[in-house]
Amino acid sequence: MQRILFWKKNIKKEEIKEYREDESLSVDININRPTYNHAKFHHKYKSANFVGFSIFLFIQNMMIKSCSPGNDCFKKNLINRFPAWKWIRNYNFKEWFLADLLAGITVGIMHIPESMGYALLVNIPPIYGLYSSFFPALIYWIFGTSRQISIGTLAIVALMVGTSLSQLEGKYAPPEGFNKTLYEYNLANNISQNIDASNYLSLDRDQAKVLIVMATTFWVGIIQIVMFFFQLGFLTSYLSEPLVNGFLAGSAIHVLTSQLKSVLGITTKGFSGAFKIPKTYIDIFSNLSRAHLATVLISLICITILMVIKIHINERYSKKMTVPFPTELLIVIFGTMISHFAKFSENFDVKVIGPIQAGIPPPQIPPLFIVKDMIIEAFLIAIVSFAINFSLCDLFSKMHRYKINTTQELFAYGAIALVLGFIAPLFQALPQACLASIIIASLKNLLLKIFELKFYWKINKLEFIQFLTTFVSVVILDVEIGLGVGVVFYIIAHLVRSSQPYATILGNIYGTELYRDIKLYKDAHEIEKIKIVRIQSDLHATNSAGFKKSIYELTDTKPQEYMAAKMKILDKRRKKYSQEISTNFKIPLIGFLIGSRQKKYKVNDKCVDVFVVNNRDIDIRMKDSNVENIQQNGADENYMTEYEMFEHQAEKQNADTESQMGDKIKGHIKLSEDENEFDENSEIPMPNFNFLIIDCSPINFIDSVGVKTIKQLIMDYNEIGVNIFLADCNDAFIDRLRCMTKATDDGHQYFDETIIHLTIHDAVTHALNINKRI
Repeated sequence: MQRILFWKKNIKKEEIKEYREDESLSVDININRPTYNHAKFHHKYKSANFVGFSIFLFIQNMMIKSCSPGNDCFKKNLINRFPAWKWIRNYNFKEWFLADLLAGITVGIMHIPESMGYALLVNIPPIYGLYSSFFPALIYWIFGTSRQISIGTLAIVALMVGTSLSQLEGKYAPPEGFNKTLYEYNLANNISQNIDASNYLSLDRDQAKVLIVMATTFWVGIIQIVMFFFQLGFLTSYLSEPLVNGFLAGSAIHVLTSQLKSVLGITTKGFSGAFKIPKTYIDIFSNLSRAHLATVLISLICITILMVIKIHINERYSKKMTVPFPTELLIVIFGTMISHFAKFSENFDVKVIGPIQAGIPPPQIPPLFIVKDMIIEAFLIAIVSFAINFSLCDLFSKMHRYKINTTQELFAYGAIALVLGFIAPLFQALPQACLASIIIASLKNLLLKIFELKFYWKINKLEFIQFLTTFVSVVILDVEIGLGVGVVFYIIAHLVRSSQPYATILGNIYGTELYRDIKLYKDAHEIEKIKIVRIQSDLHATNSAGFKKSIYELTDTKPQEYMAAKMKILDKRRKKYSQEISTNFKIPLIGFLIGSRQKKYKVNDKCVDVFVVNNRDIDIRMKDSNVENIQQNGADENYMTEYEMFEHQAEKQNADTESQMGDKIKGHIKLSEDENEFDENSEIPMPNFNFLIIDCSPINFIDSVGVKTIKQLIMDYNEIGVNIFLADCNDAFIDRLRCMTKATDDGHQYFDETIIHLTIHDAVTHALNINKRI
């Protein structure tokens, strides 16, 4: 009754919907077939050998996954590396060109202001932001597999590159205010100096920082190319959606914080490492009184225009507009024009971008030797940039229903590098506050991800904690540290969740072969003398102990306690009968004969072991091999030895054990150090069920420790008279049992096809038939 009330309590009124009969289901299922265990099924239906996971095959597939070695291998690989070749041949110029041209112009317009702003986010000249938007888009369409994405600058990636730069510029770039001319003069005249410039990549601070960024970008590309060759795109699966969203929201706080000094027109100290955000805000608030009024006004106007047009025009009328209103570009154009003619820099002391390098600079090899100082940052940037871009590719591919190649995307991203631009000199009068406002406005969607905490709270509390942990770690600690904390938390949460899986007792729905959770279904009832358990998890070394514990709790039976109690009772009986025989003066002759026979065959208490064979018998084995002669030569019928008397009395007292199996002690036996709790008259405890059926359908993977756990459970429950059946085992599960039996030479038979059944109903039917025969 309590279970039914529990079931009713958890049903909300809004969840109860009127059921409408589906006519396509108006057919009964009538199946008449034999009951199968694995032995019977395998005998009737022969099967080939199961081929499971192989590490050598996995490595081979990673290297040659795209094609098998042969005459066409090179040609096929070459075509796969240039996906553009496939769609160009089928391109419909008349129908698609104008729309694609308009989309390209729109995206290009958006790239210009954002890329310049993200360059300032990295803390390098804005021209390099244009480089990073212009040429990557040209390279991606050749190597990429997505038909809609445009590769360019990303705020999060720019922030991570900027963080890496801030950690290295103190070692490889001159300090702020470094006088290059004075240094070269002193060097030429052998004048001693207080600064050691031997590690500097260039005496020009901006140039040195650009070289560091170039090296970072180069090694990010190398890492992604290596990931492509080894088919390591699956690594992004460890970046779950709550983790990524928490990381993006936390990174958005970093980006917002980094632009506040440009919005307020103040100068702040540069902080790096853990607790950078709190330190930065303390510094900002301490210098808030020095905020530049003209800069603040420019920022407020730009942010207001951007947000109003984005929210109230572009988003509201997105379905009616062919292209979104290019607010960012207008801010850049009009901001540059107004600043130029009003001379904001001279008249109002507003910081502008300043002179920008014109033309195309010659190619230069980046300083590759600094990889030792940036390898971890480069690896994280490679993973994050791939994960963010690939998520967009995946979104567009599902929306337009075509397939993308994960590994080819890695190749495309690795091939993209910072190159050249030619439109830089037009924007040198643009106020930095305008670019900062554009960056802040573009963070709207990332910052709104914070409100997804409410969604994750409703869906899954663990995902809520994962989002919050990653977000707080990124904000309070740092970007890379926060990402690492998020990944570690995800792995730990996965391990904890797998070690504590959902476990339940299954019951039969009357009149069907269906078995459901008795906690959830009021019509699911347990079957007498049979326990059916389901542990919804794989079985491996991490959760094997929890798996065993869950079964003990579900069956309310711990075999060790039953065996220990049984041994204590039997030991009491043995001691009692030994004491009665030795102190019984009424039959001295029998005592004398018993003593003489024990002396003859060297039998005493110390050479007797009592073993519990099953729930019905007591086996007394003598270590001395001469005892076997007693049985061979025959025993005198006129008397019994101490051991024969004990065995006779034990059998007499336990004659009714089978008939009382269902009425014995239920639940765990509370063992105590007090031996007086057990006497020779105590009944040997027995579980209230004869069969335990384990539903193995959730076990997709089992390792050697898991196999040993199953074997130990079978042995333990058999010792107390409970037979275990395994139901609905997949081929990989059975193959692992078979391999364990072949690999061991200790006599353990891990694979017993007689206890493995095709379905739960087969196992139940088999168990019921055995119960009838007892």
